[in-house]
Amino acid sequence: MAALVVTAVAAVRAHRRRLGDRARHRELEALAAAHGLKFAEGSRWEPPVQCLRLPLFRDGYGREARHAMLGHVAGQPAMVFDYERCTGTGKQPHQQLFHAALLKLPIEAPRLVIRSAQVTDALSHWLGLEPIEMESEEFNRRYRVLCEDRKFAFDFCRPVVMAALLDGDPIPALEVEGRFLLMYDGPLAPEQLGDPAMAERFLEIGRRILESIPEYVRHDRPPGSSPAS
Repeated sequence: MAALVVTAVAAVRAHRRRLGDRARHRELEALAAAHGLKFAEGSRWEPPVQCLRLPLFRDGYGREARHAMLGHVAGQPAMVFDYERCTGTGKQPHQQLFHAALLKLPIEAPRLVIRSAQVTDALSHWLGLEPIEMESEEFNRRYRVLCEDRKFAFDFCRPVVMAALLDGDPIPALEVEGRFLLMYDGPLAPEQLGDPAMAERFLEIGRRILESIPEYVRHDRPPGSSPAS
């Protein structure tokens, strides 16, 4: 009897998740249309090879991209999506779920990491990066900035970018390296994905960052140049 009750409860929960997934599908599809992006349900996915240096894509296997919004933001290729991966080994791998945005940069950037002050990270992700305080005390209270190039950190974290990151809920993680800008939240439980507010926030912050890159940075760090140049 107890086993039947457990099975029934699991079935109800699964049904509710499917209903929530369909509702979120419709909301994200509408959001994509509002931003001139295409919406795709998605499935098995491999990130661009150049992204494999980023820990989110470097680690794990069985990668999937779902609820993807695809197109261009400020003239650059962009993708906002739910990202699934598996970690661990054996017969019961651990599945992890993230909400992410991946945008291509018009420059070749050194590694830069911005973390919400509420988020703790494994020290291995921080090795070799210099912690840098910005000129905004409020920003320093809410975020941690680490970068292998101090000058680039200030060129990137311009007042308009800091204002965008402060205007709303914190972005848990923002990373830049090479030609890519990555923002993500997670690992998350399925029910934590919720409404598409974070997706819209990713799009707005990505747009502001791309539009704020100074001309001298574009000149000094053209695509294909050495990130350390």
